[in-house]
Amino acid sequence: MEQCTVHKLTLPEGRVGACPRCLLQGDIPTAMLGGHIELGDEIGRGGMGAVFRARDLKLGRTVAVKLLPAELASQESFSTRFDREARALAMLNHPNIVAVHATGVDEGQSYIVMAYVDGESLEKLMPMSVARAVPIVLQVCDAL
Repeated sequence: MEQCTVHKLTLPEGRVGACPRCLLQGDIPTAMLGGHIELGDEIGRGGMGAVFRARDLKLGRTVAVKLLPAELASQESFSTRFDREARALAMLNHPNIVAVHATGVDEGQSYIVMAYVDGESLEKLMPMSVARAVPIVLQVCDAL
C-alpha cells in the first residue's frame, strides 16, 4: 500500500497517488523523477506513453519527459522497445528531430528526458491544406 508522504495516511490500492487531505488543501506534492526532474502538465499521449512538460532543476531548463505506462513497463517487450527508442533517438542529431538528454528508471517508472519544443501538435493542425502540409512533409523527409 502507498502512503501519503505529507500526511502519512495510507492510500487505497489503485487510487490517485494523493490523500484526501492533500486534495482538499491543494498541497499535492510535485511529482519528481530522478531527484531533479519536476513533472508538469501532460502535453501529449501516444502508443508508447504520455509526454509531460517538466523542469530539470539541476540544469534550470524546461524539458519534455516521456513516461512508459506501468501496465506496459511490466511487459518485457514494451520495456525493451522503450529503451531501444531512447537509444535510437539519442544517436540522432538533426534540427527536425528532438534531442534526448537522458533516460532512466525511477521507482519502476521508465522515462526519457528530451528537449522541449514549444508549438502545436500535428493533430491540432489537422485537417490542413496541401499548401500547409507540403513544407511539413519536406521537413519530415529531411529528418528521415
